Amino acid sequence: MLARCATHQFSFLGSVTYSESFIELLPPPLRELAIPEIRPAARELLIDLATNKRFRIDILTRWNVRLTQQEWGQRLASLSFQLVLPQREWLPTPRDTLHFRATFGDIQGDLKAYGPVITAVSDAPASMGSLLSSSQQTQGELVVMLALLLEAGCIGFDRGAAGAKSTPLVQRLNQVLLDRMQEGHSYTQLALPAVASALPFSILEALIDKGLQDRLEEPMLSSCVLLWLKELGVQLLSQDNQVITEPQAQIDKIQTIAATFIATKQPLLKRLGGLPAATPLNPPRSCRSRSKAPAPRAA
Repeated sequence: MLARCATHQFSFLGSVTYSESFIELLPPPLRELAIPEIRPAARELLIDLATNKRFRIDILTRWNVRLTQQEWGQRLASLSFQLVLPQREWLPTPRDTLHFRATFGDIQGDLKAYGPVITAVSDAPASMGSLLSSSQQTQGELVVMLALLLEAGCIGFDRGAAGAKSTPLVQRLNQVLLDRMQEGHSYTQLALPAVASALPFSILEALIDKGLQDRLEEPMLSSCVLLWLKELGVQLLSQDNQVITEPQAQIDKIQTIAATFIATKQPLLKRLGGLPAATPLNPPRSCRSRSKAPAPRAA
């Protein structure tokens, strides 16, 4: 395939999968075989055979310009990143080693090295230049770390002015999605304009958000959410995917998820521009009726 592309003056640049762009992530025996091979086609074929890969997506360029190390550094320094997933959803417990699933296998990362990078992008956009100046990693090491975090969906590219411009439209879209979720429709994500990505979101969290918008507080919040779930035919599941039937256990489950939502997802949605603009608050009221969904689901 690469030979056919070469006849049209296209040359291999790399894989669209971030981790596949770094030969150093290969297991040592394979890495020793792949690094000396200077022919891109032969090297990639060798890696594909060794990793049992049957499908790949590559980037081919025409008349690509070779950049110097300094030019690469200047372009990379301007890239900015933001945290996309709440840390508690993907950081290990105990917090000692990160695990990334890549094409080349399971890759481990030292949390002592990744920790400062994760902290730097948690509250505001951070450029690679600022990350490089504040960390102890070399540029090459930092590029690999960011690539693994990007591929895992933990961080995203900050879109800057483009993200800010799209925020009002995206917020209106998210409000429509929230309304549909609260009616029982199985949408599962809300858009994040600041990073051109999406955040997993459930019907249960949409109902919790509605309760918070109605200024409900515990224990009324969890009681109303439970009533709405029953009206929609949505069942609560335990961690081992068993249906929770005991009323107090259902309330406890909702309260736990509500506390996590308030502490992590709601601030993250707001920071990344995905939280719909506040609507005029309704007076606190008892649980209001919801239209029923056509079929039972699990929250």
